[in-house]
Amino acid sequence: MHGKITKKLIPMGMVLIMAALLVAGLSMNVFAGTGKNGVQEAPCSVISISGDSKRIMKVKEQIYLEKTLCTGARYKGFVSENTEVATVSGDGTVTAVGPGETTITAKAKLNGQIHTATCKVIVTGLIVENMEIKGEDSIVKGTYWAINGSKKDVDGKISEVDIGDVIEVDNRGEVKVKDTVVVQSGGKLNVKGTITVNGTLNVNGTLNVNGTLNVNGTLNVNGTLNVNGYSTINVNGTLNVNGTLNVKGSGIVNVKGTLYVQPNGTLYVTGRLDVQGNGIVNVNGDGTVNVTGNLNVNGDGTVNVNVNGKLYVQPNGTVNGNGTVNVNGSVNVNGTVNVNGGGTVNVNGNGNLNVNVNGCLNVNDGNLYVQSNGKLAVDTNAIFKFRGTQQDSGKTYSNKSWPES
Repeated sequence: MHGKITKKLIPMGMVLIMAALLVAGLSMNVFAGTGKNGVQEAPCSVISISGDSKRIMKVKEQIYLEKTLCTGARYKGFVSENTEVATVSGDGTVTAVGPGETTITAKAKLNGQIHTATCKVIVTGLIVENMEIKGEDSIVKGTYWAINGSKKDVDGKISEVDIGDVIEVDNRGEVKVKDTVVVQSGGKLNVKGTITVNGTLNVNGTLNVNGTLNVNGTLNVNGTLNVNGYSTINVNGTLNVNGTLNVKGSGIVNVKGTLYVQPNGTLYVTGRLDVQGNGIVNVNGDGTVNVTGNLNVNGDGTVNVNVNGKLYVQPNGTVNGNGTVNVNGSVNVNGTVNVNGGGTVNVNGNGNLNVNVNGCLNVNDGNLYVQSNGKLAVDTNAIFKFRGTQQDSGKTYSNKSWPES
């Protein structure tokens, strides 16, 4: 007797299920193997980001997001949902730009399909729509977005709201900016006490200072900063004027760090601007400084009027210096410029120093150098004195120095 062979048939439905599982396995790449050069052959997602799914950062901080790919997957790059909060490079380097939240997405392609992995990034700080800080009463009123991005409407003591990691008010009523505060476009921040910037303050709207503003970190003015009567700004760090800085009435700005009046930025001095110590004021590009009050360049202080930059000394305006003024752009004198003991004015190549009608340039015990291609133009009705001696008016000087070398 011959043995009988029994055949077992697999139902067609089971065949279809097995085929679907096989395709899914290929798509998700769940087979085991050996890892090499960031390609993981153990069971895994097509692409993943190592570490926590949420990262908290401060402005200007950088972190690295490490991606992992499975065999056969092609990396397609990182993208940031909101580049005003954080940017990301191709290698996964994330740079915090401004307060808020964004999602960083890593992409990969496998079997014609795009696969993604995400990481949430929170950049700490405060976004101000309208806020009033009255330091002596420790009161913060207004509308703003706090560290977690949620909108807050506040009318009470600062201790009652969750912004202590960004700003704080001590028992003397002094407000301290510890992290990053952004006054958004069209927004307004009024400070009636004392505010100290140790972190970063970005003004895209309007900041009114009625007390004292100390800049030890960075203050970026893209909108308008008003330094009102009897107010003071002390710049020990960096102040960038891309918009408008108004120093009004008896307002004072003391520069011991660096003040940049950037292209298209404008600085109006109707109060007093003091450049002290190793302080520097740079007037760049098409930036403009208008002096109708007092600009004092002291000690080792320096004012650089760079190419295409403009410094206007208006009627009744005064520039007093025993520091250094370098003119690479244009200085127009309608008021008075006094160069005192040890002070120096350099009119460099293609720079122009114009002493206009009723303007006055007094070089007392200092030095004045008009370099090759630089020009000093003195109007007929202007006054130009060197150490008390009247110099020729109605004349343009070039390649000349006082005292004569």
